[in-house]
Amino acid sequence: MVLSVALVCLVAAACSSDSDDSTPPAATTEAAAQPTEAATDATPSPASEPTQSSDAAAPDAAQEAEAGSGTSLDAEMMRTFLRESILAGLVQETGVSESSAQCVVDNITDEIADAYIEFAWSAESEPSDEPPPVLAELFRIQNMCLTPEEIELMGGFDDGDDDFAEATEFGSGPCPPADGSGPTLLDFNGPQPLCLDLSKQYTAVFDTTAGEMRIDLDTFNTPVTANNFAVLAQFHYYDDTLLFRTDPSIGIIQGGSPHTNSPSDPGPGYTIPDEGFGFAYEPGQIVMARTAAPNSASAQFFFAVNENTALLNSQGTYVVFGQMDDDSLAVAEAILASHVDQPDNTLGGGPEPPVTVNSVTIEEIG
Repeated sequence: MVLSVALVCLVAAACSSDSDDSTPPAATTEAAAQPTEAATDATPSPASEPTQSSDAAAPDAAQEAEAGSGTSLDAEMMRTFLRESILAGLVQETGVSESSAQCVVDNITDEIADAYIEFAWSAESEPSDEPPPVLAELFRIQNMCLTPEEIELMGGFDDGDDDFAEATEFGSGPCPPADGSGPTLLDFNGPQPLCLDLSKQYTAVFDTTAGEMRIDLDTFNTPVTANNFAVLAQFHYYDDTLLFRTDPSIGIIQGGSPHTNSPSDPGPGYTIPDEGFGFAYEPGQIVMARTAAPNSASAQFFFAVNENTALLNSQGTYVVFGQMDDDSLAVAEAILASHVDQPDNTLGGGPEPPVTVNSVTIEEIG
């Protein structure tokens, strides 16, 4: 939270001017907009390209001044000034390393920058006690870019704050019993509530017909994704499901579809925001599957099993949220090695014999 406050202060300073015009820039977009329907084809493929969006071209500042609009900076100039101010402020005022500060700046897309600027303008004119949605992006960038030592240096990270849960788009429903004694639920009205203690570490234990796989969840860099997976597992969402796809050409095993055991599964009824981009894929990772649309992941996942998964690096849009140990990777390698082509499988094939996930349990390890 400390970094978020620091960034907001820098934004406010960057957006202040001598002008009396308190109207926010016209080229603003809402950050992290969510699709209204769950993804239906969460299939990683080296042939697909990440979806990108861009703002409409901002009018030239000189033209605006000539027209008497009173606007002193166009949208692109505001974004540039914002990024430069944040970079300088993080390094000079908060003691963050240059590489971490640059990571923060590199992850501020035009959409995020516009949302920051709009918030800074509105905060000056109409202060509010409610946390703005743009704080979700601040928390995400903080977790992804700063080291634990840097977060501690800045005052620590209050993962129990209600504002954090609201800003990062956690749901508000009840948490399932941590011991797995709760009911089986496959369909939900919205995202999962924050049920993990983000100051602790958790391991997802996959009990499969091919052997056990243990995966340490990354609650530090990807708290929303890790929490979503863990809560679904505690609701037995993944129990008795198939690892329905193997693809040696890109080194993956895919699963997480209890309704259909296929990529066309309707999902749990909601999607979650992407927590970062530009991922590099290596053996042993657990990764969220999603469509080409941003923020379209929900429950399907895939294991990165061998070096061929690096073919997905050019996309880098599938969120990595955990890492398995060597023994578990050996199980995954054996599953991938059992791949057979299946004419009726639109994704090419699966393991033979089929591999069932009997259960996924979540262990707190400290």
